[in-house]
Amino acid sequence: MYRELLFWVLRRRRPWRVSGRSMEPHLEHGQLLLVDTRVDTVRLAVGDTIVCRHPHKSIDVVKFIADIEGDLMTLESPGGDDSRQFGRVSTASVQGRVTANLSTWRVLAATPAP
Repeated sequence: MYRELLFWVLRRRRPWRVSGRSMEPHLEHGQLLLVDTRVDTVRLAVGDTIVCRHPHKSIDVVKFIADIEGDLMTLESPGGDDSRQFGRVSTASVQGRVTANLSTWRVLAATPAP
């Protein structure tokens, strides 16, 4: 976790606050996440938690990647809109990969070397 905090101080992570309940019980409304915005779409993997642009609204959303096929992803969330409602999403819409949940002091993804 300290490595993630250091990356935040070095501006290699961006804070992002969960808004809504679509990701409960994994992520709760109001929790503070750290997001690696330097994510390369080649490094995205099934199971990653990502922040991306909603395909039909001007908002960023946090979702799990359920499937990647070429340049398209299937996104899942336990309790809200996901690819079942809005379809597959382009990998180009990814704003970043969630690396840590500061509210629970939990690292969510392996941290690549800088």
